[in-house]
Amino acid sequence: MELAGIDYLRALFVRYEQRERISDIAASIRMHPSNLSKKLREAGYKLCRGKRGPKPTQSQISRAVLERKTINAVARKLQVRWETAKKALVENGFLSETNAEKGAPYSISTAPFDTS
Repeated sequence: MELAGIDYLRALFVRYEQRERISDIAASIRMHPSNLSKKLREAGYKLCRGKRGPKPTQSQISRAVLERKTINAVARKLQVRWETAKKALVENGFLSETNAEKGAPYSISTAPFDTS
């Protein structure tokens, strides 16, 4: 593949970024997970250690914002880390990036909610 100019590691890393587990990716190409993660790290791709938690959906975030008023309360409701909750609130428009950079107090807006 390298002779043909195909970067198969990039394709595998894209699958990892889409929240597919390293063990599942490795099994699909008949490679041991530790060998795959080693190859990806050697190629310069950054991998997180341990089990990756579930990514909350936009509707879960919307419901949590309607019920809770702080990032900490939203994080507890979604059962994710505080930083993950803050990032999800910024990505979904409930918290402006300027407010997120300023520090506390944070004002969470319920304007763009979707509870479908």
